[in-house]
Amino acid sequence: MYTYGSQENGTRKNVTYDDLPQVLVDAIVAAEDSRFFEHNGFDLPRIVKAALSNLKAGGITGGGSTITQQFKSV
Repeated sequence: MYTYGSQENGTRKNVTYDDLPQVLVDAIVAAEDSRFFEHNGFDLPRIVKAALSNLKAGGITGGGSTITQQFKSV
């Protein structure tokens, strides 16, 4: 986690999952992967929906990756 101020005076602190407030976890899940607790890391309906949306738009408008897939790529 990072305390924001300016780049010069910000501080970083490593935290564990248990250190995070549940409201923060809920907000991240809601914004990034609302079905996080319903799949095993691979959300096929979301991937298909993103692919169809991208095809319809003729370019990339969004992705279908889950939090698990995003974390794996870090």
